[in-house]
Amino acid sequence: MTSLRRHSVAARAVWVLLALAFATAACGGSSKPLGAGSSSPSVSPSPSASSSASTTGTTTGKSSTSGGTTRSSSTTGTPAPKNTGPSPAALPWTPSPDVPVDARLDPTCFQPGGLVTLKVHTRPKAGVAYIANYSDNGTGAPKPTGSGYGGNDKGFSNDNGDFTSAFYVSRDAPPGPGRVDVIVGWHNEWGYDGPTFTVAGPDGHC
Repeated sequence: MTSLRRHSVAARAVWVLLALAFATAACGGSSKPLGAGSSSPSVSPSPSASSSASTTGTTTGKSSTSGGTTRSSSTTGTPAPKNTGPSPAALPWTPSPDVPVDARLDPTCFQPGGLVTLKVHTRPKAGVAYIANYSDNGTGAPKPTGSGYGGNDKGFSNDNGDFTSAFYVSRDAPPGPGRVDVIVGWHNEWGYDGPTFTVAGPDGHC
């Protein structure tokens, strides 16, 4: 029961964060346009690099780059219990058919430390925000708000309705299934999509 309550609180916190992201974007919280739909997105620093590549007119995903550790349930090296995936998305509103959202990840199977690209197609000039949810119900939001696993940003779609962002996955990200919650705000209406992914296990397979 305590675990379910904690996950419910975490889910509410996710939607609050995304709502705040829209508020920041709408109020001009950024000094430059985000999510301009470029096919060459800028990315956050890789887990093994101290500098980042950037391209004008794209978003930058945030991720934790703490050193990878072997997950175990005890000091004897016993494998930790297998995670079954994030809790279902509990939307506080009903997605509008007037705000279609097609969100896709590339790749959909990746190892910790890998680079992931998110491409969204929706209404032109719409606000877009996303957050990745991992198999242990941790999120991509930076610590201490989230787990720092990577995958949390906001911006706007371009004139064609395209938004592109990329992020590195923390080496501490747990193996197993996950989902990226993508919400879109357009003319006081909301849209949603939740593309799924899998973080590979120690053997490199999903």
